[in-house]
Order: sequence, then structure tokens, then C-alpha cells
Amino acid sequence: MQIFRALALVLLSLVVLFSAVEAKSDDKAKENSKPEAKQTQQQLVESVDIQGNRRLRDDDLLYYIKTRAGDVFEPKQLERDLKELLSLNFFDKSATRVLTEQGVRGGVNVIFEVKELPIIRDLRFEGTKAIQESDILKEFRENRVGISKESVFDPVKAKNGTRVLRELLAAKGYPNAKVSVDTEEVSATSIAVVFNIEQGDRSRIIEIEFEGNDIFKSSELRKQLKLVQKTGLITRFKGQDILELRKLQYDLFKNVRPYMSSKGYFQARFGDPQVVGLGRKRTGVLPYIVLPLPLLSSVDDTLKIVIPVSEGKRYRVGDVKVEGNSIFSEAQILALIGLKKGEIADGKRFSEALYEDLKKYYGAQGFVEYEGEFEPEFKDDPKNSTDGIIDVKIIINEGKQFTLRRLEFAGNTFTRDQVLRREVLVNEGDIYNQLYLESSVIRLNQTQYFDPIDKDKDVETRTDPENGTVDLLVKVKEKGRQQISFNGGVSGIGGTFFGLEYSTNNLLGRGENLALNLGAGNRQQSFQFSFTEPYFRDRPISVGFSLFGSTAKFFGEGTFLSQNQTAQIDAQNPFGTIQANQDNLFTQRTYGASVFMTAPLSELFFKKRQFTQFSRVGLSYQFSATTIKDPPVNSSGNANNLIPIVFAQPSITTSRVTGSFVYDSRQPSANGIDTLRGTQLSLSMAISGLGGDVRTYQPTLTYSSFIPIRNKRSNRAEVFGFRIQAGTIGSFGAKEKIRNANSLSFIGGVPIFERYYLGSEFDIRGYEARSIGPIAPANTYLTSKNVVISTAANGTSVPTNIDSRELAQLVKLGTFTGADGTNPAAVIRDFRFIGGDTQLLGNFEYRIPIFGPIAFAAFADVGTVFNLRKGKTQKINSNFLPDQPFLQGNSLSVAFLRSNPQFAVAFDQFGNIGIQYKSQVGVITRDTPPTVCNTGTGCQTLFFRGDAQTNQQIEIGNSKFSKFGDVRSSVGAELRIQVPIVNVPFRLIYFINPNSRRGTFEGLPNFGFNERKRGFRFTVGRTF
Repeated sequence: MQIFRALALVLLSLVVLFSAVEAKSDDKAKENSKPEAKQTQQQLVESVDIQGNRRLRDDDLLYYIKTRAGDVFEPKQLERDLKELLSLNFFDKSATRVLTEQGVRGGVNVIFEVKELPIIRDLRFEGTKAIQESDILKEFRENRVGISKESVFDPVKAKNGTRVLRELLAAKGYPNAKVSVDTEEVSATSIAVVFNIEQGDRSRIIEIEFEGNDIFKSSELRKQLKLVQKTGLITRFKGQDILELRKLQYDLFKNVRPYMSSKGYFQARFGDPQVVGLGRKRTGVLPYIVLPLPLLSSVDDTLKIVIPVSEGKRYRVGDVKVEGNSIFSEAQILALIGLKKGEIADGKRFSEALYEDLKKYYGAQGFVEYEGEFEPEFKDDPKNSTDGIIDVKIIINEGKQFTLRRLEFAGNTFTRDQVLRREVLVNEGDIYNQLYLESSVIRLNQTQYFDPIDKDKDVETRTDPENGTVDLLVKVKEKGRQQISFNGGVSGIGGTFFGLEYSTNNLLGRGENLALNLGAGNRQQSFQFSFTEPYFRDRPISVGFSLFGSTAKFFGEGTFLSQNQTAQIDAQNPFGTIQANQDNLFTQRTYGASVFMTAPLSELFFKKRQFTQFSRVGLSYQFSATTIKDPPVNSSGNANNLIPIVFAQPSITTSRVTGSFVYDSRQPSANGIDTLRGTQLSLSMAISGLGGDVRTYQPTLTYSSFIPIRNKRSNRAEVFGFRIQAGTIGSFGAKEKIRNANSLSFIGGVPIFERYYLGSEFDIRGYEARSIGPIAPANTYLTSKNVVISTAANGTSVPTNIDSRELAQLVKLGTFTGADGTNPAAVIRDFRFIGGDTQLLGNFEYRIPIFGPIAFAAFADVGTVFNLRKGKTQKINSNFLPDQPFLQGNSLSVAFLRSNPQFAVAFDQFGNIGIQYKSQVGVITRDTPPTVCNTGTGCQTLFFRGDAQTNQQIEIGNSKFSKFGDVRSSVGAELRIQVPIVNVPFRLIYFINPNSRRGTFEGLPNFGFNERKRGFRFTVGRTF
């Protein structure tokens, strides 16, 4: 056993010895291998080269490569260098690589093999008619496509450009347009890029249907769409019948869903809209207009949009709780929100109250960081399985109360800061009031010194939460301060005339208003100068004055009675007055001045109320003097040229005091001219009679309102506006001699130019100016004296051979006694436009901005002018004209039939007077209608000559169209273009007058109406 144990120990020792020798051998082998590995890791870069570049220099590219000759070769660094080169966007990524090769010194040569992208020398877009090239390039810039002239061409960017082009064409109504890109080699390093566009037919939406709705009708939901609608008159011009899925999604979630929520359907949802092609069809602005009319119809690809909708349950209000409030009580907040337990939950109203109304209320207290949110909990209604109950928890984070630290303005290079600061209702150091800021923006806009200020875009608010302060920066853009315009023309009333108007609403940057109007012509001259200081002694009290004067020349109504042939010819020719002899014209001169003062109601009481801040009370005083003088020819001493005086007046003075109240919260729209929203109420009472010759009172009311209907929050909203006007004027006192003077200058004691008339593009748009109003019958009689019978109309009177007794009877018949005597003679039955003493007017219009400065408006005007007070017959007598053939020509002639001495006839052109002469019987009588003898049978014409006077009787009490029910109306449409610089729109009006008048009317036999039923009118200005 011992022998075996000894052998085992020997064997074990040999094994251990062998293992040690082997391990030592392995260690030596590893040690011998280390120099070889070290030699591989330290292989060097012998050179770095760029190949394939033509336009770019090697040195410029090597700047971006970190690997340098002599560096230890590192493959990972080469990868990073390649990525750096490709990031320059100079090379084709698919054809650019890095290579290595064995160097002559045992190192590595590095080669960057590149393929340069070419430069775009020319860029063209072919085949598109719907989009201008400038619009495409603008879209490329905004989307950062990277395709433009002199840029590096990248196929990936070109592909992105085709996508942007297709989206742009789809927005224009070409969703099926095809776009491809071609390149043409210009040189070895540059190309021309051509985008080939196949527009195809325009696609228009002709049907929009909702699918899955049971409670809401499809037509009801369609009405809520604002941006995407089916084709029609307005949608066609506004591009709303073009499918843009983004706009449709916005419409569904911002307009349709809130509407459904307002009816209690909080969980209403919409699926993806389905677009169904209906093929090529002719579409028109209205379903029944399918004729090939330009702009009104076209052949298009037609689309039907199907919108899946899930209405969900209708919810009623459950429990409502408020958390986080401290400034306002829970009751106040719930009252503002208006949610009452058990009623149908109005989600739209709730959202507006939480996110808008409450924000304003907290903002008015300086809590500008107010945030509100709500947590709804929807539950089933145990009483009604089809309804649900919504419990609402309102969580309010009031934040800190802020004060206004600093108020600054930017952009007012001319207008002084003080002019702007005085319109801002919150001062530095005050608790910040968001409502006051909004009111201040309205006040700044009402000054018309600047382009419309947007409170969200142009008012920059910077808050300092740590100190609780707010800094405001109001950005303004000043308008042109001065306006100069010229006008002129030719008219039958005004003759030739020329006008100059100058005004500035911001004199010397102080906000003062100055205006000067000058008019000159051969028949009219006018002058007016006015000045207004809006802040008197740094208080919001406006004071001002105006000076005015005018001169007008016209023909008197008795001109036809004169022997002045030149005056008669000119008076009968509507345009003959342009070159009329000035000596034959009456002259009316008016001069006057006025002073006025207005102040905001907040200066008197309730300073913090919005109503008083936008209300002004005013008082004005005006004094004027009017005189009408005879034609200069009447002082020439030539009786044959004398003109009867009908209009002559002494110096009539008017002393008028007017009190006024105006509330004005109107805000301008994007163009700065039209009104976007707001209300104006104007009340005034004018009293004439505190001195002077006129005794009248005149109350007036005007109310206008503008309501955004669609796109309410936009500065280009669609607006419904209306204006109501009412006014009356009457006389008082006992100065009958002046108030009913021997002239048409007064009607019922009221100056005729102060009575009411309607008709023009500024009130009832389809009627001519001043054509609507009462019309009074006017009878003209003759009074004659010193009458003789003569065979000569002019010059020395030639007696006749008629028997003296019979001659005396003829003279007696020719001695007319006007309207009230024993021998009246009515030679003219005529009419006069006398206007009314009361007016009611309503204007209504719906204004739709189309694009840029162009807008469309549908309108309806209705109004009436009537006499509230029954007037008396007014008499007007001319002066006597000596030795006139007062019954000649247009008046009366006497014919003596020699072949029958028993018979003679007197007649006039109106058939009003006839004389029958029977000499043997010795009786001369009047006969109506008279018999006209044939002068070819031996008639001799005799003339009544003597002193003649006209006697007019204006039957005010028998006026036609003088009742309240005499209403005129006009409906139609306008196309308005706002021209730059000019602050009024150019308008093309199409009107229809439903109750226009044509033909003659009872009581006015010599007057026929010819009012147009429909037509076009071009004008400048606004109706209201």
C-alpha cells in the first residue's frame, strides 16, 4: 500500500510540474503577441483628400473635417466627419462616402468622395393659373421648403415643395392637382428647376350632410359652419365652398360642437369627414342659376361631404361647486355663469362665462393672472334614461392683484403722448383694470388718429408677479393727418362750380380738429371754417366754433311774367342758367357763426360707469342772417326788363340754441372706416327764438347699432347694422309777418331749407335727392289795373275800332282781381315741393367683407316725410309790372272775328278763361272752355295791356303725399371698395323700389312722377 501511495505522489508532482511549464509558455506567448496589437492601434493617417467637388474648394471643405494627416487612424471619427459634410446640404447624400486605402508608409490614406448638389439658376412654375408665383414663393418661405433661385438644389426639398404646392392648390379648390419636378442642366454645376402643375378642374362642395344625428337636423348643424359651406352667392366669392380639411375640422370643433353643447349635448363627437366625388357638373351661385353666366356659374368637380356625428346624451345641471374664490362669492360667480340646477346645461354659455366673463371681472379688479377650469362628472339621470346629469366643480386660481406701473406708447411719431394718455382710463399707480383698458382702446380708436388698435395684438402686457405690477405698451400706427380734396362740375342748379376741402384731425399733434371748405362758381359761393379743441384746459371738455357764409343766385318764379326775353329763355332751359345773365338773378346771402361745447357725462356723475364714459352732453349756439335781394336789372330803370319780386326778403336772423346727448360705443373694423360693433344714441333739441326772427323748435332722435353676426371675434366680421331717425320741426310765437312772409322762404313759419326731404344715397338709396316729401298744389292768379285794349303787344298802345261801350265791357273783363275778387283769373295750376315738418327713417344693412378693401352689403331703406301739423294756404304776391301784355303768349290773347262782328273770344293755353262777345245784344260774358277762332278767316288779335301782378296761393293744407302712411322704400345690394388714402368707400348700388310712383295723381294734373323701379347708382360715401 505504501508503494502505491508513493507512486501516486510522484505522478501528482509530475502533473503539477507540467501545468506550471505550460502556463509559463502561454504567458510568454501572450507577451510576444503584445507588440503586434500595439502596432495595429497606432496606425497613422498619411493623407486626407476630397474628390468629386467642382464648385467648392478643398480647403473650404477640409475646414469641417476633424481628421488630419498624422493623426492616429480612427474609423469612428471618419463617420463623424462624413456626417458633418452631409449636414452642409451641399452634397447628394446617396452618392457621398468616405474611403480608405493602404498608404505607402504603412499608414492609411483617407478619401472623401462627394457629389455636389447643383445651384438653382432658374426656377419656374408652369401650368398654374389659380396661384400667382409670388404666392408660391411666399408659401415656400413660410414652410421653409428651401427651394429658391441661387439656392442649392436638393431632391428631398423639391419633393417637399411638391407637397406644399398640392396643399396650396387644394386650398384654392384643386385637390386633385398633379405636381412633378423636372431639372434642366444649365452648366456643370447649375440647373433650372421646373415645377409642372396640372390643376385639373376646380372642386366645389355642393352637399354637406351629417350622418348619425337623430336630435339635430343636418340643416341645423350646417348653419353653424362658418369657414366651409356649400356653394352659393356669397360662399362662391369668399372661397368657402372649397374643401380644406383643416378649416372643416376647426369649424366642427369651434362652431358646431359648441352649438350642440349649448343644447346640453356635452359629449357630442365627430368622426373623420368622408369626401364623395359627384363628378363634373355646372354649378351656380344659386341652385336654380345653372346657365353659363360669367362669374355666376362654372363647370367644376363637385363634392359631397359626409360627417359622422355621435350626439350622446343630453345633460342637465346637477350640483355646482366653486373652489379657490375669495374676491367674489360663490353666489356671485354662479349668478354670472347662469347655471341652475335641473335646467338643460348650456356648455357654450358656461365656457364663455368661465373663460371670458369671469376673466374680465377679475381683470377689472387687477387679478390679471386669473385662471379658471372645471371638472365635470357625468352621471345617469335616474328619472330619465335618455338624459344625464352633469355635476360641475369650478376651480379658480385668482393669483395676485396687480397695479399699473408704467404706460408707454410706440409708433406715435407725431402725436404727443399726452393726447393718448388722456384717452386711457387707468393711470400709472392705479390698480390695473382690464375693463378700463378695453374701454380705453375703444376711445383711442374713436379719435381716428390711428389705424384701428387691436387690444390683443397691439397692446403688449408685461407682468412682474414678484412685485405685482403691470407694464403696458400700446403700439399705434398714425394715419394721414391732413386730407385735401377737390371737387367741381356743372349743374342746372349750381351752375359751374369748384370746391376745395381741407381738414386735419390732429393739428400739431395735439388732437385738435381744423377744417376749411371753400366753394366757388358762377352761381354759388360758400365758405366754412371750424376749429375744435377736444380737451379744454386738460379736461375732456370739447369746445369749438365755426364760421360760415354762402351766396346763391337763382331765378324768381315770376320771371315768366316779365318782358325780359333773356331771363325767360334762360329760366326755361335747365342748363341755360350756367351762362345766364347775372343781372336777371335773385341773390340769397347767408352768414353766421356758431360756438359749441360737449363733455362726457362722467365729468358730472358716475365717473366709473361705462355708460357715462361713452356719453357726452353738449350745448351749442348759432346765429345766422339771411337776405334775398332783387335782381340788379330791377334798378336799371328799364320797365321792359323788370322781373317781379317773389323771393325778396329782409334780413332774416336766426338765433338757435341746441342741447344734445350722445352715447357712442362704436368700434371701427379692420379698414378703419366701417363700424364693427357698438351703438350710438343721439338726442337733441334745437330752439330758435332767443332773439332773431325765426321761432321754431326741433327735437331729433337717432339710434344706430352694429352687431357682428359671423366671425364675431374677427376684425373682418359680417355685421348687421341699422339706423333709426326721427325728427320734427314746428313754429311758435306771433311774428306772422316774418314767418309767413311774401315768399316761399317760409312754409308754415319754418324756413324751407330746414324742412324735411328724403331721397338720396344717404337715406333712401333708390330715389333722387329730395324727391320724397309733400307736394302742395299752387294756383297762380292775375291782378291787373289800368287795363287798355290794344292791337299792339309792345311799344305804344294802338287803340281798336270797337264801340266804346263794348270796349269798356272788355276792359272790365280784362281787369282781373286775383283769387279773391269779383273777376278771378287762374292762369297756372302748378305744384311746389314744400317738404314735411316730420320725418321717420329706417336703414338696415348686412355687410360682408369679401377680400382686401372690397365688401358686399344687402340693404333695405324705408321712410316717410309727412306734415304732423295742418298748414294754411300761403299767399305770395309779386310786384306790379307797368304796361305789360299780361295776357299775351303764355297767358291770354283776345281774337276778334271780323267776318262775324257778333262774336269775339279770349283764351289762354290752359283753357281757363274764355270771353264771348255779342255786340248787338250788348252783353259780354265769360265762357269756359273758350272757342278758338280760326285766324285764317279774318280774326284780329287784340291785347289786354296794363299793370299786372301774379298772385300765388300755395295750398299747404291740401298737400299730397303728406300723411304718415305715404311710405317709400328701397331694397338692393352694394359693392363697396375702400380706396387707399380716401376715408370713404366708393359704392356701386343696385336698387329696387317696390312702391315707386309713375304717372299723374289726383290733385296734381300738371305733374307726372317718373320714379325708377330699379337701376344702378354710383356714389362715394356711407349711408350711415
